Amino acid sequence: MEFLFQYKKKSGQQVKYFLKEQDISKGLLAKIKFQGGDIVVNGKRENVLYELVENDHVCVVIPDEKEQYKEIWQQYCGFLDLSM
Repeated sequence: MEFLFQYKKKSGQQVKYFLKEQDISKGLLAKIKFQGGDIVVNGKRENVLYELVENDHVCVVIPDEKEQYKEIWQQYCGFLDLSM
């Protein structure tokens, strides 16, 4: 799942504070960081400390839970077909 935002403020702001204003929680940011998501600013991967400037385009990619659990089950239980 992807969410797209455009940063419109004149003054700079770190990605984490901007996303908080967009109702992206700290927990969801942790999931993005540790479970295969991404934060992309103007087509380049960035972290939450990146300083946004006016007209930056921010894409937040949230990892798919089904794929995440599939990888965990395959790691611990061998092959598992979840293609229901």
